[in-house]
Amino acid sequence: MVKTKGIDITPDKSLIKKLGLTGYRTEQAIAELIDNSIDARISGKTEHVDVRLDFDKKEILVTDNGVGMNLDDLQNALTIAKETKKE
Repeated sequence: MVKTKGIDITPDKSLIKKLGLTGYRTEQAIAELIDNSIDARISGKTEHVDVRLDFDKKEILVTDNGVGMNLDDLQNALTIAKETKKE
């Protein structure tokens, strides 16, 4: 049985303004999340990536069936310009 733990990783609202100042567009951010999903694919398994836009809730949700993220991965993912790939 897989145990799960809910973690609120909602970034501070100021992040949106900061990202806007970098010239990072919304479609680039979504493309980066999809790219991350592809990087996390499981060998031999059909990959599934789902992108949902909910304009009422003002949400963009990207989900996949990849290997997942541990707590350190989540923290790194929310750090702007954090490079975690090894050369």
